Amino acid sequence: MLKNSVVVVLVGLLSFVAIHGWVQSVFGPTPAELDAARRAHFSQPSPNAVRAVHLFRNLSAQERQGIRNYLEESFVPLNEWLAELDLSVFQVLCLGEDHRPATREFLADQFFSAVHVDVLMLEATTDELRVINEALIEGKADVPLLEADIAAVINSARTRNRDVVVAAIEEISQQREERQRGQNIGFRDDTITRNFWRNFRAGQRHAVLFGALHCADRPAWMFEQILRTASREVASQTRGIRIVGAYQDRTIADLLYFLDEIGFSRRNFVIARPQAIHPKLA
Repeated sequence: MLKNSVVVVLVGLLSFVAIHGWVQSVFGPTPAELDAARRAHFSQPSPNAVRAVHLFRNLSAQERQGIRNYLEESFVPLNEWLAELDLSVFQVLCLGEDHRPATREFLADQFFSAVHVDVLMLEATTDELRVINEALIEGKADVPLLEADIAAVINSARTRNRDVVVAAIEEISQQREERQRGQNIGFRDDTITRNFWRNFRAGQRHAVLFGALHCADRPAWMFEQILRTASREVASQTRGIRIVGAYQDRTIADLLYFLDEIGFSRRNFVIARPQAIHPKLA
């Protein structure tokens, strides 16, 4: 289940989708955190979602039961998935986020409390990390990084592993100036990737918390560069995780509507065998 293949995890209104080591996490924040306009936009299902439910209801009883059986067999509870992830062999988890408070709360409360990591790399410069560390020493409960609290995430990782190393790998101004003066200007992610390798500790577990696109398996972005420059062993032990709010994505909102309408009520689960998806759901 934890190989570099497609894996989908739903957590109530949380959903993780992994393709070739890529995991997408979609979650529903509390009502107080939801953007009213966005929620209103997704409050009604799309015609495709309504049509999918209609097609399901027009299947034979045997076919409907086959789909329900598939869901029951393939959707693994989140706690089990996290426990298996923690027991698995990995060296790099790239956590692509959108810098929202609810994202950080999820990471602190559910992810880092369950998964042991040795190195936590942040989208912060060395100066920014110094300020963060000073605030943590002072005992501040809310320490912003990119407009969302990072204190709970660091504290959760440290509770799981008191010796966790927190590293800053964002491009600093001197690196940007040097890169732009060069004959080949290059990209910010080129510098970030070099900073990643400078802080990489072979054989240890690294969680890299960055903006979503940096963790996408797309040419020139950090995650793709890590995979391309890593040894075969490290690359095989690298996964990308995308975290996005449920009400930010029409496809996820429609999926949740479909599952609710057909009576699949399991709250926290992982789609463990998406390659073997039921033909009626393809």
